[in-house]
Amino acid sequence: MEHKDQIRMKQEQAQQRRDEEDYFARMWFADMEAKAKREQEAAQRQTAANHETSAVLEQQIAELEAKKRHEKQLLEEQAQILVGLAVLYTSSASVFLYSVIFYNHCLVKQ
Repeated sequence: MEHKDQIRMKQEQAQQRRDEEDYFARMWFADMEAKAKREQEAAQRQTAANHETSAVLEQQIAELEAKKRHEKQLLEEQAQILVGLAVLYTSSASVFLYSVIFYNHCLVKQ
């Protein structure tokens, strides 16, 4: 083999190595881009899920607070009814007591 052929062969081998290195570098870069894209999409899905969970929790909190306000209002209404009944009962008891006293007074006079 001539010296020129050996040089040409070494140059072809060097070019082939460079082509292979370029190919593997492009493949590695494409893999890294695909991985970054998958990670970004996963992060976006997680963010969306977090927002959805937050919205559900905020709705549940709002509903719970509304329920507590309603229960408090019902308790206040029940308390007002009980106070009204107590006043009515006290008035009725007083009327009854006065009636008994008047009746006894009338009996004593007879």
